[in-house]
Amino acid sequence: MMLSSKSSQNPQKTRTKAEIDNRATQLDPRQDAYWKSRGMTERPVDDSKPEPPEPSQPLSSK
Repeated sequence: MMLSSKSSQNPQKTRTKAEIDNRATQLDPRQDAYWKSRGMTERPVDDSKPEPPEPSQPLSSK
């Protein structure tokens, strides 16, 4: 007899909104909780975004 993945879950367990929100946060790579739940202390730096340009220095009048 094959068991489906649904039969292994407890159908009588209802999750609270806090549990659902926590799970959603841990599955979203834009959230710090995603990285912490994977054992990282902080989010990695996203190198795909260009750095904003440095503000140009005003020309000094002499």
